[in-house]
Amino acid sequence: MSNNIPEKVEVNTEDGIDPQSLVLATQFMAKVGDLARLTRRRGQLSHLYLCTMASWADKEVLDDVSNQRHFSNILYALGHGLHVVRVVGDGRSLVWNRYRDNAGNEVDRDDSSRGDYRDSGHRSGGHHRSGGHHGSGGHQRRSGRYQTGGDGDRRGDRRGDGDSRSDGEEN
Repeated sequence: MSNNIPEKVEVNTEDGIDPQSLVLATQFMAKVGDLARLTRRRGQLSHLYLCTMASWADKEVLDDVSNQRHFSNILYALGHGLHVVRVVGDGRSLVWNRYRDNAGNEVDRDDSSRGDYRDSGHRSGGHHRSGGHHGSGGHQRRSGRYQTGGDGDRRGDRRGDGDSRSDGEEN
């Protein structure tokens, strides 16, 4: 696949997902899904997909370009077939779905706020892990909306500020 980039496949299925793209997306996520979830940009994911293809794709896919798919078809299958990622920010940024495993299966949620992660950009307090505090200006809101991070992110700065002020006042 190094010199021959496959053409984007026009899909005529009802859901818009090319079956071969879904197969390749599933194989990709099965082998490199944990690493893929570390990417934040479309270009990073595309590079990872192309660079690792020889390690996870079947021999017949590697030998025959007609079995390969353009990355945009793969990304569509990841988002609309497996539901593991959303593309945001003019099509460049990725938001990984922490409520789906790498095979696209739903995982148990640890709270009852179903769906809040999907529309956090449209509601001021919608993202359940943001603590309801968006800080000053749009930068804080943007980082919360695009961040897929776990519980150890640095957005909980209220705690740090409170601790440092109480130490400073006692001196």
